[in-house]
Amino acid sequence: MAVQTGGVDNWQARCDLAQCNLHMLTNEISCDVVLRVGQDKAVFRAHQYVLISRSCVFNAMICGNLRPQHDGPIEIPDIEADIFEEFLKFMYTNDATITSDNVTGLLYSSKKYAVQLLEDKCLKYLEDSLTSENVCAILEQAHIYDEEGLYEKALKAAKCSGNRTLKSAGFTELCKECFNKIILADDLSAAEESVFIAAISWAKEECRRQVKLITPDSVRKILGQALYHIRFPLMEPRFFVQHVRPEKLLTDQEALELFEYYICPEKGIQTFIVKRRKSQIIVSKDKLIRVQRFSGTDFPWSWTCSGGGDDSIRFSASHDVILVGFMLYGPFTQQAEENQVEYSVQARIFDQRDCPMAQSQVDTVMEVSYHDKYNVVMFQERVDIHRNQIYTLVVNIKGRNTLKGIGGMKRAERGGVIWTFMDSDKSTRGTNSSKGQIPGLVYCMPTVETEHDL
Repeated sequence: MAVQTGGVDNWQARCDLAQCNLHMLTNEISCDVVLRVGQDKAVFRAHQYVLISRSCVFNAMICGNLRPQHDGPIEIPDIEADIFEEFLKFMYTNDATITSDNVTGLLYSSKKYAVQLLEDKCLKYLEDSLTSENVCAILEQAHIYDEEGLYEKALKAAKCSGNRTLKSAGFTELCKECFNKIILADDLSAAEESVFIAAISWAKEECRRQVKLITPDSVRKILGQALYHIRFPLMEPRFFVQHVRPEKLLTDQEALELFEYYICPEKGIQTFIVKRRKSQIIVSKDKLIRVQRFSGTDFPWSWTCSGGGDDSIRFSASHDVILVGFMLYGPFTQQAEENQVEYSVQARIFDQRDCPMAQSQVDTVMEVSYHDKYNVVMFQERVDIHRNQIYTLVVNIKGRNTLKGIGGMKRAERGGVIWTFMDSDKSTRGTNSSKGQIPGLVYCMPTVETEHDL
């Protein structure tokens, strides 16, 4: 409610400078400059003093060498009215409501009129709001505006988010330079199958942008050298047959080379990259969650680990998670001359289609203490587990007898995720949902912070 002072409307009472400025703008008090904004030429009235004091560009437009020859409204056709209204509010108050809908427009406005304080706020907002869903859009904006710091952060997040980045809606909207930065990256954390699907989707969308007919030849030309940075040799042969060959991107000679490599990998291959991407898992311990599926061990009985068969369990999760490893029981007895015992471990996860997931392959020798009840085997690459899909973990263990789990729980909740465990027909050593080996899984949630750590 306005204060009356001697019959005068004292709206300035107890208002700070920003509040007074905003009142002057909102009520168009003593405005002396007119701006016509956007394609619809929306009219804004403002004060030359404020515009000149906040922007060197407006200073030049009003007082300097950018001043038009004739007096009249300042024309601003390239900024929409709602964006300019928020921009003008910042000019008067040093405050703006930045959202995902207006941040790009405000960043453009702040750069055009050299309002660095608002530019910094927009860049900070973009950095703080990075997710796997919007990272491509932010990467593209950073590239357009040549914001090196934001670009590097967005690129790192895009590579760390890997599979989710490739599946995001913004990926197909990338320019070729940003597309190549992701696809060609040796540290992209994604399965090559996902890389291929995303690359094809991007190339077809790029054909549409260039008004080209979508054919195998045009898609291949659009991809260019990026095609040879897709690690076809690391794909599962079944995927190659079912998804790669039908696209007809590769020559018959290239396809023959790959088929020969799948059959005889020791021969090597010259055309395509065989080396895996450096997407090893690095997660701080406080973000790791262990879910255990047994209530106890069946002492004095042990579990034979001769290497002559496989232990296996099927599982599903109620949320998307990143599986980083699995647990194995330690040696059966603590009475031994040696302090350490050695186990040879091979493992792989099969997805819901019963296709082996290349990034889940484990082939290692581990030394464990006789005093360790549980031992964690870490995957070298992240394994993305999608909610409510059934996966099968198959483990081959060769070494001395281990402890044997009993009291298996078919459902276990940990970290807000409900895990379901089921029998597997790939288990030939007797492990099932009730007893045996593989006492638990190790995972983390795909939060923005975790994506940056991975």
